[in-house]
Amino acid sequence: MATWLSWDTLTSLRSHQTVIDCLRAFPDWQETPQLRKAVALDVDALCARLFNIIHTPSQYRALSNLKDHNAQAMLNLLQNLLDSPLLDSRFRNPFVGALLRLSGKSGLVPEALVQDQVMLDVGDAFAAGAFGELYTGSFRGQAVAVKVFKFYQNTDIARYLKTVSRETLIWRQLFHPHVLPFICVYYYPTDNHPKIGLVSPWMKHGNVQQFLRQVPDTDRTSLVVDIAEGLSYLHSMKPKIIHGDLKAVNVLITDAGTACIADFGLARALDSEIVNFSSWSNGHGSGGSLRWMAPELFDQEEDAEVCSDTMTDIYAFGSVCYEIFSGCVPFHTITNDYQIMSRIVAGRRPLRPIVSEPSLQSCSCLGLNDDMWLLIEDCWKKDPTGRPTATEIVSRLPKRPNKVDTAVGPHPSRILANSSENIIAWAISHPHRDIEPDAIDGVILEKGKGLVKVNENLDY
Repeated sequence: MATWLSWDTLTSLRSHQTVIDCLRAFPDWQETPQLRKAVALDVDALCARLFNIIHTPSQYRALSNLKDHNAQAMLNLLQNLLDSPLLDSRFRNPFVGALLRLSGKSGLVPEALVQDQVMLDVGDAFAAGAFGELYTGSFRGQAVAVKVFKFYQNTDIARYLKTVSRETLIWRQLFHPHVLPFICVYYYPTDNHPKIGLVSPWMKHGNVQQFLRQVPDTDRTSLVVDIAEGLSYLHSMKPKIIHGDLKAVNVLITDAGTACIADFGLARALDSEIVNFSSWSNGHGSGGSLRWMAPELFDQEEDAEVCSDTMTDIYAFGSVCYEIFSGCVPFHTITNDYQIMSRIVAGRRPLRPIVSEPSLQSCSCLGLNDDMWLLIEDCWKKDPTGRPTATEIVSRLPKRPNKVDTAVGPHPSRILANSSENIIAWAISHPHRDIEPDAIDGVILEKGKGLVKVNENLDY
């Protein structure tokens, strides 16, 4: 105890696991209300002090420059806090920023990001792509989909695992009803056939293309709104998340019948070493997505490298809307890639469909009215600056009355953060904390408000 009292703020934070390990030594610690309340108050203090450190330049530099086991301890603490859905929203972005910065400088990731407890179902993969195979499996009682990467004899497995973990770190922090959650990186080390994959919730209804063929009377406009809201969320992140491969087969349907964006190219959010590693289309490289590509992506003047951005995502969104209402991919009557590319560059776009394939239902009856078609055409404009932003698209789409914010599936914390793994999430869920008003480092704790609330009058 005397040692603990001698710690400064930063040492207290990065040594928090030491305190947690001592708590676990108490018999029946999970059933002790006083202990749980004490830990809950401790978590409030953690959030308050972390927030203050992040907004104090000298202390934030010290945090960002942590190395080795000290950096690992701080990354684990930040991830444990972020894994609680009840974390106050005003803490989330600063904590994510601190996590990404410390991870980038230290070259480490939270230990919870990589797991070896995933069980793959017996049998062959049910889908494959250029970078690997897709399996069903389970992780701590949750049905999951696992995308297992292909390896070659000269692949540096350790370096590859580190790169994949770094590139999935941003995805791990995303939580939106219309964005597929990321649970963890699957790592199964063996001498002969090591496996590395990405684990996300299993979506039994498949992608939107499959779903609409099975349930053609689905409210298609609602699905368009779902996708637009998910895309708006990705584009609002810092750094922005660029999907880079948006099409109907990369939009999945949840158990509740809502749409969620999957397979977004996290490589677009970082300086990637694994280009487009999350793309699982049936094509060959970029050619597989050529029908959805914006005209500026074909610009090869002066050998300039042209990358996807928010506006190329918007162009692809227009094509996804076309798929949803028509039942066909863009330029479905053309098989020659060069002819498709020539039409896109020349400003030619698919014609407004009359009936939807294969049901032959009227597209107008399915929701493709004049306003919706005008929105699609605006997304397809040749000049990227003339296209609407994702936020503007959401504002132009119909508002849904009494919308229920249905989660895609269990947040990763629901699977990873049980009481034995993440005592912080366990403590935050304490229902009767009776916190008295208090001030900790300029952050106010308000009675009955759950997690700490930031003083609105503070000038940072």
